[in-house]
Amino acid sequence: MNVKAKPLVKICGIRDADILAACDDAGADFVGLVFYPHSVRYVSPDRGQIMLRKRPKNARIVALVVDESMSRLEEIMEKVKPDYIQLHGFETPERAEEVRRTFNVGIIKALGVSDASDIHRAGLYTAADYLLLDAPAGDQPGGNATAFDWNILMNAKLSMPWLLAGGLTPQNVAKAIEKTNPAGVDVSSGVERRRGEKDPELVQAFISAVKAPPPAPV
Repeated sequence: MNVKAKPLVKICGIRDADILAACDDAGADFVGLVFYPHSVRYVSPDRGQIMLRKRPKNARIVALVVDESMSRLEEIMEKVKPDYIQLHGFETPERAEEVRRTFNVGIIKALGVSDASDIHRAGLYTAADYLLLDAPAGDQPGGNATAFDWNILMNAKLSMPWLLAGGLTPQNVAKAIEKTNPAGVDVSSGVERRRGEKDPELVQAFISAVKAPPPAPV
């Protein structure tokens, strides 16, 4: 009998090495560092380099940027050596292709979802390894603890894998997965004890909710 693979888990907005290690130990597939200076979760390239002196055993490193310059991306690549660049602004499909080609790095493209037209727009990002479908931007490009209407995704047909983001918590992530069937899920504020500060117990609870085995048949 074929067993369906569990969704991937990305924990975003990590700001210190201890939490990064806790996410890795708990089974996160991706850990995200935010290099957007206006975010409460911002880390500088120098701080990211220090955090990553000890690389995760399993989790892949994602560097989140917002409409960033190529020179700044070069600095992030040199100091942090991420596995993926997450483009979380208004980057075009052409820009995504340029970043991928220039730095030979994986691409995650985040897009806010308001209606079905946004799903069509997402399909234009053929350079992306993953799409990240999120609530429309609020006071920050992401991490606003806001969900969007998951019904929009019910008949979504995309040619590349995608991650669900926006308002996910340990309490609702299993329902979100059941309803939308994503390749993975992304969380930031939903595993924080206070804004910008991750809670290791919430991280563990979130990952357990995603990776838990299905209930035994009665």
